[in-house]
Amino acid sequence: MAGEYAGRSFQVWRLSDLALLHTVPLPPGPRGDENLHVAEARVLADGESVIVTTFVCGMYLVRGLDGDAPEVDLVWTFPWKPGEAEDTDCALPVQLGRYWVQTVATTGSLVVLDMSDPREPQVVDELTIGDDARPHWISREPGGDRIVLTGGGSLTGRVVLLSLDPDSGALTVIEDFRSPGAEQAGVNFTRERWPHGETGPAYAHGAVFARPTAMPR
Repeated sequence: MAGEYAGRSFQVWRLSDLALLHTVPLPPGPRGDENLHVAEARVLADGESVIVTTFVCGMYLVRGLDGDAPEVDLVWTFPWKPGEAEDTDCALPVQLGRYWVQTVATTGSLVVLDMSDPREPQVVDELTIGDDARPHWISREPGGDRIVLTGGGSLTGRVVLLSLDPDSGALTVIEDFRSPGAEQAGVNFTRERWPHGETGPAYAHGAVFARPTAMPR
């Protein structure tokens, strides 16, 4: 995470004995800082290709993780600019089949890439939440096509549900998931009164799907 020093590498560990196998630096791209603040790693649908992203919106393809010298190439860069008061980073991604969904806070949007050829990602959709929105956290429904979204800016305090078409990659807001009487889609946590009392507004950050279980009697 962001701190005094900007990370620009990732590590490969063997889980069986917790041996460190590689420390791999990410090369900068044309902008010069795409490799800073390494964020997330995901294995693609082919089971072999690995994508590593950075909080400043670089997207790297990693090959040869099982060899002696993994190779890394910058394959995509999302828009990014330093934020003055709000988080403008690229944060969490999710995958569904060949599609990669990336939060891009600088543009207040989520971008869907077709990763059929991970060396040349293709944009298939972009869902703009708002110029003053800061999409940050997303998580996909296990076995489904819904995505939960939280963030900052105009998203602060809201939990929004999205739907990703597994055939076309189109991303849409699920409009009927909203607080009663709300003008905007999503459940709003910026309220004073709760079942446990008047404790003030809440900030929704991490969000995942969970299957409800029967409560013991």
